Amino acid sequence: MEEYTYKKDTDLEAVVAGSPSKAKKRWVPAKMGFSSKQLVIAVLMAVLIAVSTYYVTHAYLTWVNDRNNSFTVGQTVIEIIETYEPPEKLEPGITIKKAPKAKNTGNLDCYIRMRADFSSNIAREFCEDLVIDLVNWDDSRVNIDGYYYYKHLVPVGGETAPLFSEIVIREFRSDNVTPVTVSDLTSFDLSLYAEAKQQVDENPNPADYWFVWGLS
Repeated sequence: MEEYTYKKDTDLEAVVAGSPSKAKKRWVPAKMGFSSKQLVIAVLMAVLIAVSTYYVTHAYLTWVNDRNNSFTVGQTVIEIIETYEPPEKLEPGITIKKAPKAKNTGNLDCYIRMRADFSSNIAREFCEDLVIDLVNWDDSRVNIDGYYYYKHLVPVGGETAPLFSEIVIREFRSDNVTPVTVSDLTSFDLSLYAEAKQQVDENPNPADYWFVWGLS
């Protein structure tokens, strides 16, 4: 489809008739056209506009994406760590150094509970009762759910006090008369479990651990 614009031109018929003074200016259609140079410039401008629009839009979307990704969800993560010195030989009367505790490796302050389970009743029979640190751990529910509850809020990067510090192998059976012999002893495991819940109050009081665990 051809496009036209209009331009001024002289009335050629009046000039040919010898009356140039009577010639009138008139508007005549003129076909529009672009030189190859103009066409190249126009195309380049369109390309530049498109590219500029892409980079502005892309930069905006990238910024929004990065901004959204900057938000992170808090995590309550703990790790059991311990001082442990295994004995060269399992025999009656020895003391095994073992001091387990929990470390807060997440990014939220939290409360922690821990339990220690012997692998068998035989193992429990030939070990003295564990001496729990009751200054820092609450044992009031150990016969209900098996857990000892740490009484203090553990900050990010902080650690609990050790739950206990040693395991003692008995010299005598529970009657305190019959000696325990090496043949009585069997290999055993003492499994440790720990759980954590995040802080729910910005200003915790000493009893908050009881509330956080739903014990009240």
